[in-house]
Amino acid sequence: MILHTLNQHSELLVRNCLNTIASGDSLLLIENAVYLGIEESFSTSPMAMRTDINLYALIPDCEARGISPLLFPGFDLIDYPGFVKLCTEHKQVISWY
Repeated sequence: MILHTLNQHSELLVRNCLNTIASGDSLLLIENAVYLGIEESFSTSPMAMRTDINLYALIPDCEARGISPLLFPGFDLIDYPGFVKLCTEHKQVISWY
């Protein structure tokens, strides 16, 4: 399993990431990429079609942008210790930026 971290709100990065991500992998939205998890826009995004991956968003980044209550309910919110735990649970981490 691979942990993919995405840190920008970019259609190109999302497309490239989704073309690479495999079933059972995890996707963590950090920094400005957390905007991609807003329920209103997420439901029509290509990410919404990937029900075979684990979705996470970093709590401090969501809180800093005031969007925590707006996130699609399929995202698990994690803190920094949770981020570290995810990194140790996956055999590889790929950062998309």
